[in-house]
Amino acid sequence: MKFLSFLFSLSLKKRLQIVLQSVCVFFVVGMLLSWKLWFGGAVFPDAPWLVVPWIGDGSLLSWLMVAWLIVLFFVQKKRVIFWVLLAIGLLVLDDQMRLQPRVYTYILVLFPFLLCFHKKESERIRIVFVCLQVLLIGVYVWSWFHKLNDNFVFMVYPQIVDALVTFADPVMREVVIFWWYWIGVMELLLGLFLLFPSTRKRGVLLVLFMHCFILFYLSPLISWWNAVVYPWNLAMMVMVVMMFGGVDNHVLQKNISSLWYDRHYVLGLMIVFAWLLPFFHWWGARDAYVSFSLYSGKRTDLYVQVYDEDLRLLDPLLQRYLVGTKEQNEYALIDVFHRSIGELQVPVYPERRVFRHIADYFCDAIDPTRLKIYDYQRPKSIWNQEDFSHEYFCKK
Repeated sequence: MKFLSFLFSLSLKKRLQIVLQSVCVFFVVGMLLSWKLWFGGAVFPDAPWLVVPWIGDGSLLSWLMVAWLIVLFFVQKKRVIFWVLLAIGLLVLDDQMRLQPRVYTYILVLFPFLLCFHKKESERIRIVFVCLQVLLIGVYVWSWFHKLNDNFVFMVYPQIVDALVTFADPVMREVVIFWWYWIGVMELLLGLFLLFPSTRKRGVLLVLFMHCFILFYLSPLISWWNAVVYPWNLAMMVMVVMMFGGVDNHVLQKNISSLWYDRHYVLGLMIVFAWLLPFFHWWGARDAYVSFSLYSGKRTDLYVQVYDEDLRLLDPLLQRYLVGTKEQNEYALIDVFHRSIGELQVPVYPERRVFRHIADYFCDAIDPTRLKIYDYQRPKSIWNQEDFSHEYFCKK
C-alpha cells in the first residue's frame, strides 16, 4: 500500500525523471553484459554501415557514452541527451550488430526529450509523457503481433513449455500447446489494455507478469540463455509502471486528441516509428529488430559450410558452434546465430546486408571453392507461409 501511495503521489515530471534514470542504469548494465560488442576484443566480424576510421574498435567511444549516461542520470539536460544519442549513432554506424532491439527502444525513449522545444515546461512534460505512452503501447502490440506465426506456435512455444513442464502423457502436452492460439490472442491485447481506461490497470499487471515470466524463464533455474536482455526487461517494467501506473485513466486519450489536433511533430514522429514503420517488416522493407520482432520464430539464420580440415584456418572458438559434421562429405556446419550469442552475448543482426559482411570474413579466410554460405528465412506470419534460402558467393 505504501508503494501505491508513493506511486499516486508522483508528478509527471518525477515519473519522466525516473524513466530517464532507469534507461541510463539499464543501458550501461546491458553494455557491460555484452562487453565485446561495445568495448572490443571480439573475433566475430564487424558489420559497418559506414567506416569511420577514428572510431577504431569503438571501445573509447563506448566508454565515453557510458560517461555521458552517468552524467545524464544526475543531470537531465537536452545537451547531454544529444551527446548520448550521437555516440549511439556513431557506434551503430561502426557496427550494425549494436542496433539490438533494446538499444533501438532506448533511442526512441530518448528522442522525445531531445526534440520537444515547447516554451512551457508543463507542456513539454505532457508531450514527452504521451509520446512515451504511445511508444510503449506500440512495442507490446507489435512484439506480440509478430509472434502470430506457425514457427512460434510449433517451435518456440513448445520449447518454452518443455523447459518448464515435463509431461508424462504426450496428449496433455499437445493440449497445452493447442491453447497457445488463445493465449496468443490475449498477449496481443496486452498493449491495447494499456490504451483503454477501463483495462489499463489489468494491462499494467499483465505486462509486469509477462516480464517476470521472461526473467524466470531466462534465469539459471530454467534456461540461463541471453541474460543480456535482463536489464532491458527491468527497464520496460519501470517504464510501464511510471507511464501507466497511478495516472489519470483518461489523460492519454485527451492528450493524444489535443496533440493530434495541434499536429505536434514529436507525437507524429513517434506514431510513425512505433506504429507505422513496423508494418513494413511484413514485406521485408524494414529490419526485424527495429520492428519489435524478437524471439518470434521468424528470424533468418546464417550457416557456413566448411570442410573439416579448413576449420584450423578459423577461430578455434568456432568448434563450439558446429551444428554437426558429416563424415561422408567431410564438412562441418557453423551456426552463426549461436556463434554470435556465445561471443558477443547478443543474437546476430538478422539482415542480409549484415550476413554479407560475415560471409566476406569467411571468404577471406578460406578458399572460396571449399566454402558454402547460405541463410534460411522462416515464414513471416500465419498468412505468409513462404520460406526462403539465399546463398552468398565470395567476391572475386
